Amino acid sequence: MTKTILYARVSTTEQTLEHQQAQAEASGFSFDYVIADHGVSGVSVPIKERPEGRRLFDLLREGDTLVVR
Repeated sequence: MTKTILYARVSTTEQTLEHQQAQAEASGFSFDYVIADHGVSGVSVPIKERPEGRRLFDLLREGDTLVVR
């Protein structure tokens, strides 16, 4: 069974998980998993080295849909 996963990075006070998820849902997505890294720079830390980024790669399978805001 395929999954739809939202990956969000929340590293500033202007970014919130709730806002990113609401925008994606308003675009027609619904999610089986919501994964978020809080307080992690998108510039200096590659996604595979982020705590929840590693979890994301463990969950993703061929055919799944990944939504990134």
